[in-house]
Amino acid sequence: MEEVIATIGRLLPRKYVKKIGETSSAAGFTIHEEVASGIAILIPIVTFIISLIAFLLANFSALWSFIFSILVTIILCGAFYEVIILKIDERKKAVEDVLPDYLQLAAANIRAGMQ
Repeated sequence: MEEVIATIGRLLPRKYVKKIGETSSAAGFTIHEEVASGIAILIPIVTFIISLIAFLLANFSALWSFIFSILVTIILCGAFYEVIILKIDERKKAVEDVLPDYLQLAAANIRAGMQ
């Protein structure tokens, strides 16, 4: 399954695959960049199809089902992107909290070795 998703991820230009890979890595996900790109392609498609079927089954007209499905897809993909950005910010904050202590300890060790 992962190979199929990676194959889908290869449909994007290489610079976008790299950018998606860097973003997923910064968020702490340990997946290959092509798999992350495939997931980034599949999430909107699957979301759109599921919401379109749901709205059509709820007896909306075809036009309104299409419009609502696009809106749902945009909202859910935006929420997914926001979660990733929040994970990146959380990891960055954790490093910033630990960094001063580490630098102070490293400086003390260097001073001790220099004497």
